[in-house]
Amino acid sequence: DVVNTVGVRAVNKSVKNLVLDVQGAYQFGTYNPKIDPNARFISATDRAETSPRSAWGAEVIAMYDLKDIIATWEPSITGAYVYLSGESRDKTGKKSYKGWDPMFEDQTFGHLINAVMGFSNVHLVGASLKAKPATDITAKLDYVVGWFAKRYPEGRAAILSGVSGARQFTMGKTPLIGHEIDATLLYDYTEDVQLSLLGGILLPAKSINARSATDPFRQ
Repeated sequence: DVVNTVGVRAVNKSVKNLVLDVQGAYQFGTYNPKIDPNARFISATDRAETSPRSAWGAEVIAMYDLKDIIATWEPSITGAYVYLSGESRDKTGKKSYKGWDPMFEDQTFGHLINAVMGFSNVHLVGASLKAKPATDITAKLDYVVGWFAKRYPEGRAAILSGVSGARQFTMGKTPLIGHEIDATLLYDYTEDVQLSLLGGILLPAKSINARSATDPFRQ
């Protein structure tokens, strides 16, 4: 399995208090289905085979500083969109594999959706409100909605990452994954050390029916 990633980024600060950040990336290399837990669920007539990678990712962020409106707490509001390409699970074989590989990500947008989906095959749209109620403390409230870039066929078994209690799921009709709300407190302990406390809730849609042979849990 080989993953190479190249990308470009542009940042614009020409408007007072507004920062626009646009990024795009392309992945190429070799896809090895032996490390993909969902490859086992592809039909025998269309079995996943080693194939070239061809995946895309994009991120658009707009951050507006509210300090001229609210002088205290240094508030800001951010809107974001993330796209990570996905692979149609019924069309693999020797064609290019188009699923985004999250590699070693160092940022998270939608913590619970990320845990469930593994940060791949998604569209994410969200908004964040951030403020500093104290010198060393930053508080942030996030709202994120996500849906599949490539919806799994209805009834298809799939393994989603980071879900305890039930490993195998069947997919529903809707491409909508769900809505998420996160609250974060970040404490600057020193110049080099930060401590954070995160709480979140995911309101899932009917795209995922949680049922497995080992745990008949239904969501």
